[in-house]
Amino acid sequence: MPADQIPDSGGDSSEWPWHKERWLKRQPRVWLIDDCVEDRTLVNRAIGKLVELQVFHTGASVLHAIAKLSDPTATSTPTSPDMLLLDFRMPRLSGPETLERLRSLEAGQLTPVIVFSSSAAQTDIESSYAAGCNSYVTKPSGWDDYRRTLRAVIRYWLDVSE
Repeated sequence: MPADQIPDSGGDSSEWPWHKERWLKRQPRVWLIDDCVEDRTLVNRAIGKLVELQVFHTGASVLHAIAKLSDPTATSTPTSPDMLLLDFRMPRLSGPETLERLRSLEAGQLTPVIVFSSSAAQTDIESSYAAGCNSYVTKPSGWDDYRRTLRAVIRYWLDVSE
């Protein structure tokens, strides 16, 4: 289904029982790294009203932002993410290459990274775990399953990392 035909997430907080306590402090921050505009749109529609979503189009751009988190000379510093959603197949720096570099940076060592990919190939899964991902999730094809899966993964990792 084309991204422009997917219904909005609606931000139904009843699906997020933990949100009330957490949102009293602040909205969870999720960074999405994906080169595909359609996939970015789907993720935004699924969780955009439930989390503070920051989008990066390349591995290099997220590595630059992560490096700024621990740079005392940076004039503007991004807000540290609670978790990252990383696409596997990207031009220039792939998901695993981005992840290996991310894990080498001090500010990128402890943040949960979930590879969210359309690939279910065992070699892709293994290379993602070898690079340091916390979880590998294959994107479901139907909208309801996509939204439900993405929300469950985020809910789990935000609870675990708290």
